[in-house]
Amino acid sequence: MTMAFQNRTPKWNKEGKVPSGWGHVKEPNLVKKVMHYTYEKMQFSDSPKPGSNK
Repeated sequence: MTMAFQNRTPKWNKEGKVPSGWGHVKEPNLVKKVMHYTYEKMQFSDSPKPGSNK
């Protein structure tokens, strides 16, 4: 689910394009961004927050 979303570099996200040598990688749409955000929240829901005493 998030592998395609994660298969990008911050530079590509900032520039809004992917170098031609890497082929055509679609921009993540709003639905994919929401799915990624929700997945990360579920993935780390039982983890202690950084800096907590747990």
